[in-house]
This record gives sequence, structure tokens and C-alpha cells, in this order.
Amino acid sequence: MLRACEHCQWAGLPRRQVCPRCENTTWVALATARGRITACALVTRNLGTSIDPGELLLTVALDQGGLIIARANSGQQFEVGDAVTVDGTLRATTD
Repeated sequence: MLRACEHCQWAGLPRRQVCPRCENTTWVALATARGRITACALVTRNLGTSIDPGELLLTVALDQGGLIIARANSGQQFEVGDAVTVDGTLRATTD
């Protein structure tokens, strides 16, 4: 689940008790967050087990200031620099 600081709207992972931007301690749930892809990685193995055809993971710099790792929505093309929307299940779709 995504959440943002109630005071300054900072959002990112890992979840924090205190906002790194303004030191507020009150958080609100986010249905979606927008950002840009900074890195992509195709994962093809998990604990010695093959994943076929693989799962694309994205590092996303959120517009609210933080970073998250999201799963790519299947069937879409993603590249570094693309604008994406990330939902509450941490699945990204291109804008």
C-alpha cells in the first residue's frame, strides 16, 4: 500500500514512521502515485526457480520525492525515463 505524508505529501518506500522531508508522523493512504522510471530489471530466477518469461521490475522516482520498486503491468513496454502511474498494489502502468 502506498501512503503519503499528510503535511508535505512525500511518498516512498520503505514505509517510515517519520517523514524524511518534514518530520511529520501522520500519513494518508494513496490510491495511485505518479513518477518516472529510473531503472528496469528483468527477473528470471527466484530462489533457484526459473521464472518464465520473467518479471520486469521498475525503480520509480515518485513525483512526491521518494523511490519505490514496482512490478510492470504485463503487455506494456517500459523504458528508463517513462512516466508511469503506480497503484496501491505497486503495479506500474505507462501514462
